[in-house]
Amino acid sequence: MKTLVVYYSQSGNAQWMAERIASALSADSLRLVPKKAYPEKGFGKFFFGGGSAVMKEAPELEP
Repeated sequence: MKTLVVYYSQSGNAQWMAERIASALSADSLRLVPKKAYPEKGFGKFFFGGGSAVMKEAPELEP
C-alpha cells in the first residue's frame, strides 16, 4: 500500500513538516491549493482564514 501525505500550507510551515513526514515514510505528498488565495499578511490573513474555519466553509480547490 502506498502512503500519501496531503497538506495545506499558507505560510510554508505545514509544507516543511509534511515534506519531512513524507520523506520519513517514503511517501508521496500532495499540496492542496485553493482557487481563491487567502491574504498572506496582516489582519486579513487571520480574518478570512478564521472566518472560513468558523463558518465551516471549504474552499474550492485547484485540480
